[in-house]
Amino acid sequence: MDVETRDQEDLWGFRPLTIEDQIKRFFQDLNVYCPDLKSSNPEIADLIKRYPDKFIGFGFMNPNKDENYVDAKLQEISDLGLKDVKMLPTLQMFNPTENKKFEKICEYCEKQENSPLSYRL
Repeated sequence: MDVETRDQEDLWGFRPLTIEDQIKRFFQDLNVYCPDLKSSNPEIADLIKRYPDKFIGFGFMNPNKDENYVDAKLQEISDLGLKDVKMLPTLQMFNPTENKKFEKICEYCEKQENSPLSYRL
């Protein structure tokens, strides 16, 4: 195969990763090699119970996961008494305008008292 016929391959036959693929791979590797870097919703709720005058509890979820996961996380956040839902579209690699589960999360937040949706672009 000559150089002109190869589509986005380097000399050894590997396709270069897009920046999106590189970021996604970085966070996948981070989860594998450093699993203790994140806190679970129950751990956050426990911290809030111990120091209610110091912290406001934010629940966390990934809207890229399936519908059952999103439903379970919304129920967990509600059961734990967390006041807000936090997502990170740029790190979780989702587009808020196109993700249907994000809409469901927004609807949940609208129904909750004192629950403004929080996300960072």
